[in-house]
Amino acid sequence: MASSLRRAGGYTRIDGTAGNDVLNGTGGNDFIRGLDGNDALHGRGGDDVLDGGGWHDLLDGGPGSDWALYDFNKTPVRIDLSRGFARFPGQSWANEALISIENVETGSGNDTLIGNATENDLRGGAGNDLLKGGDGNDRLFGGAGRDTLDGGGWHDFLDGGSGRDRVLYAENTGPVRIDLVLGEASFPDTPWGAETLVSIEEARTGSGEDILIGNDAANWFDGGAGDDSLVGGFGNDTLRGGAGDDTLAGGASEQIDLGYEEDDPEPDFAGALKDGSDLLKGGEGRDTAVYVGAEYHFGSGIGHGQDMTIDLVAGEARWSNGGGPVDRLVSIENLRLGDTDDTVFGDGKANFIAAGNGANVVDGGGGNDTIQGGTEVYSDGDIEILKGGAGDDLILSGGAFYNEFSFFRSYYDPTGEELHGGKGNDTLVAGFGYMDMEGGAGADQFRFSNATRDFGYWLSEVRGHWGAIRDFDPAEGDVFCIEIEDNPDGLTPTFIGESNEPGIFELSYVRKEDGAGVTDTTMLFNTGVEANNYAEDPGYAMLRITLEDYSGSLSSDDFAFV
Repeated sequence: MASSLRRAGGYTRIDGTAGNDVLNGTGGNDFIRGLDGNDALHGRGGDDVLDGGGWHDLLDGGPGSDWALYDFNKTPVRIDLSRGFARFPGQSWANEALISIENVETGSGNDTLIGNATENDLRGGAGNDLLKGGDGNDRLFGGAGRDTLDGGGWHDFLDGGSGRDRVLYAENTGPVRIDLVLGEASFPDTPWGAETLVSIEEARTGSGEDILIGNDAANWFDGGAGDDSLVGGFGNDTLRGGAGDDTLAGGASEQIDLGYEEDDPEPDFAGALKDGSDLLKGGEGRDTAVYVGAEYHFGSGIGHGQDMTIDLVAGEARWSNGGGPVDRLVSIENLRLGDTDDTVFGDGKANFIAAGNGANVVDGGGGNDTIQGGTEVYSDGDIEILKGGAGDDLILSGGAFYNEFSFFRSYYDPTGEELHGGKGNDTLVAGFGYMDMEGGAGADQFRFSNATRDFGYWLSEVRGHWGAIRDFDPAEGDVFCIEIEDNPDGLTPTFIGESNEPGIFELSYVRKEDGAGVTDTTMLFNTGVEANNYAEDPGYAMLRITLEDYSGSLSSDDFAFV
């Protein structure tokens, strides 16, 4: 959209030609347009508007508060008023010279506008723009798009416009207070006046002891270094404390994120923890504390992953080795963990706990919990233990993703796992790996898949080798559920009773007794998929599920195919 300055009255209009023009303004307010050609535009006195048009131009505003217009540009423009140029990244066009220009408006590209020591008016237009005001009482307008605004020094007016926009105070070493409800940024303990913030959703501050207060939008805050207080509003907020002892209050938010994104520059806090002793206050809603990037720094500043112990009943998270600070957790229901050997205790609420790779120990506690295991352990013999506790729990072996029950597992270092349902009517979902499954009290469901990638459940028919289901009890309502994923011929799976040679898509069982009189039962499901060349028994791949110390009969009521 063309600038409103093109339609404003009160200007003397001076137009060039298609050639190389030298256009001089009057002593008043002029609108000078160069058109094509390598033009030289001189505003002289007054508040002038200069539009060089095409080619390589020189724009000299002269005395007054003068504008350079690039509002018709659809490609990126980089303008630096402190150095006096306009560049066009990605284009073969030459730079344009800017002299005595205080104000700029650009078009729909992803533009960069940098002010100077005077009072600037910078307008980004459409596109994802970066506006930096420098010294002076500046006015920054992001326009449409995802813009980043940095007022620089003095007293500024920052308007993000439509889209998700961010203000930067990352270079501030003193305290900053940002209140998006009031729409202002103030600087305690300084004589500086407050800055006005309009249509701002995100903020990043520096190393001072900062306070950031959100509004009803989905806010994103990064407090940087220092002991900060971050308070979300009623949106789904992401609050990042950064280094220091921070207090995070999510309000009615859905997510609290302590970590650092992969593409963010990592600070080097030699001898210090990456995240300090933080207070994570989730407030209303279902809030998630993320410890995916939990690590400490020492010596050269290299980060080292640390095992975490998180107790939602006690409301704390600490390094398992006893070192470092302790985070306080208030109104946190959900956890996402990193690739370390973590220990987690849930509370009486319905927790969602997603463990990363490693020999984790997770106990959901009370409530109807969802626990998702990792996909790998790091040492031979490591075991991941997942316990639902009381309540009707869903426990997913690593790789059995909650949103689609896809069961996919890597064939590299499969996890050794124990899945314990505890009290309640629990669902235990198998993944590729070595595992023992125990439903506990209640009517439990054991879920498997016939997908070709999932034949290796390693629930062996040989006791003590790999794993088994320990407590199957039809009298309590326990059932097996086999999800049919690979069925290109549209066959109907059938239970045929006791047999050691089921046909394609047939399910059977056999009993085996050891020398001590203990009987185990193995279920066999013929997947109808040809086994690979390394199979001990050529033919079709067989899904085997062992019921430890179970000698009773099985019926079709004990199974479900989905």
